[in-house]
Amino acid sequence: MTNIVNGLPDFVRLSQFSRAIQTSRQELDRVSQEFVTGRVKDLVSSLGSRAGEYNTITKAIDDIDRAGSRLSITSNRLSQIDIALKSVRTTIGEFETRALVDTQINGEVGRSQTSATARSHLESVFTSLNSQQGGRALFAGDDVTGVALTDVETFLASVEAALGGATDQATIDTTITAFFADGGTFDTSIYTGGDGEAASVRLPDGAVVDYSIKADDPSIKTLVEGLTRLAFLPADVDTPYVENAATQIVSGKTGIASLQADVGRQTNLVSLAEGLAAEEKRLLQENENALVGIDPFEAASNVQRLEVQLQAAYQLTARLGRLSLLNVL
Repeated sequence: MTNIVNGLPDFVRLSQFSRAIQTSRQELDRVSQEFVTGRVKDLVSSLGSRAGEYNTITKAIDDIDRAGSRLSITSNRLSQIDIALKSVRTTIGEFETRALVDTQINGEVGRSQTSATARSHLESVFTSLNSQQGGRALFAGDDVTGVALTDVETFLASVEAALGGATDQATIDTTITAFFADGGTFDTSIYTGGDGEAASVRLPDGAVVDYSIKADDPSIKTLVEGLTRLAFLPADVDTPYVENAATQIVSGKTGIASLQADVGRQTNLVSLAEGLAAEEKRLLQENENALVGIDPFEAASNVQRLEVQLQAAYQLTARLGRLSLLNVL
């Protein structure tokens, strides 16, 4: 015979408690998830007629994130360009000053050391100017697949071929001048990048970042020409020849410093755009949170309350189960 408690069979009461426990467990899962994510779980029910407003906000945030990725790539590219240009200048240091002293005072030994050092600096310069970002050369203009310059060995071999074994100052001076003249061998065979500039980038605020610096920039060519003159010192070299080379090196370094300044200016534009985007995203996220955000303290309180309720329900269900078993026995 089934025992009656408050007019209901025990199994009916147990069934009701089971459903209540299931409901509480589902509610606890929902509240726990909201506590972790900081936003309501059921967006449709919570937003109602404001769903369109929410979708507009989230799309705007996504657009900012995509733009942010492009800004990050642009900033990194500018940084790599600056590093390469700085390396060109700092590697050379005050070499032109030492060259003047060594070639005038230290005789053949000084001339030999100057020539060797100039070749070493040329190798470093070529390496820096062939730097890449993401598989694309930084100084090759609109050429997206190739390198900016040949390797330094090819360059030195081209100069030697142009000299044709000449060692006198007049021939070397004239040949190197022609080699670096507009449309000369450097432009046609040593610089291997594109004729045009790399595509510019328009920032969200309308500012434009251009990648106009190429390895055939006049400042770079002047620097390389000065180093080349010292790398191929004539047997009858005189002071004016070395002074001319030193002047070209100084002029090239000054021009490269100016290029760096422009890179710095553009980097500041990107930083400004990143700051504006971050502030816009913050405001959008505040609006988003106002629509779907939850109070973390209230959520924590609800989690604790539901956990207590579930624990009590489990205990009561177990007690009823034991009573039912006793009634049967």
